[in-house]
Amino acid sequence: MNPEQESIEEPGINEAVGSLMQELPKPVQDFLKSDERDAVARELSAKYQLHVDQAGEFERSFILMLLGVMRPEEFVTTLTQAGLSQDIVNGLAADLNTRVFMKLRDAEREQVAAVPPTPQKPAPLPPPALDYQPAATPTLPGSPVPAPMPPPSALHACPSQRAMRLAVAPPARENSPPA
Repeated sequence: MNPEQESIEEPGINEAVGSLMQELPKPVQDFLKSDERDAVARELSAKYQLHVDQAGEFERSFILMLLGVMRPEEFVTTLTQAGLSQDIVNGLAADLNTRVFMKLRDAEREQVAAVPPTPQKPAPLPPPALDYQPAATPTLPGSPVPAPMPPPSALHACPSQRAMRLAVAPPARENSPPA
């Protein structure tokens, strides 16, 4: 790859990494930006006597795991394909887990525990009760005399039912003799 192509591709990679970083928890962001990340990669590369190309693949895979792009299973597969024995891959994974991932997990838990819960807004109060005003007594038009009220059963019946009741059984009169 010539230098022009490298400078063209790099902003795309930097933007992608930047957008991934913004989505990560604060402890992971801080670790990725710190010198400790490089120190851990160098120390583990030396401990397991990785060749330069293997160390590069290890560091790249380590960063991709931190960014959430690579799953642990893919990390193991990638390092195995880079020519590392299963014992070395398992050792690297165990060391990374102990030295980095468990600490980051604990830091995230502390961060979550330290954030006070956001206060919930109380439920809105119901509207105030309206003052009850009894309905005005209906009166006959042009007269102060109250209008007669229909019986309660007639208020709920439809007009045709009222008409049928009146046609079938006229109301009984109190003073009339029985038939």
